[in-house]
Amino acid sequence: MFGVQICGAYPDTVAWIVELIDQECTVDFIDINMGCPIDIVVNKGAGSALLTKPTRMKSILQAASGTIDRPITVKVLSNISYNFNFCLMPNKMVNFLKRKVSSEDPSVYVVFR
Repeated sequence: MFGVQICGAYPDTVAWIVELIDQECTVDFIDINMGCPIDIVVNKGAGSALLTKPTRMKSILQAASGTIDRPITVKVLSNISYNFNFCLMPNKMVNFLKRKVSSEDPSVYVVFR
């Protein structure tokens, strides 16, 4: 299997990139990185910054998965050590993603590292 990993902070931008990849590349899946802790990514609201914005996470995944038929995966780091309530509780994160994202769209898979 071959996939492409992207990151983004806004549903419309992520959906546009997913659609572009689908049209221009031959990939089996597209992975959305929602776990990157690097400053340049987090300061733009992407990567692990999304862990503090569950509603935006859900909007991004809905927009991306509604664009193509192939699977969307999500990379989330479960050991991010911020002072955010959502991130301090990995079980809370797992339950949210299972309940609010994966169960609503069977083409979205969550990968914890």
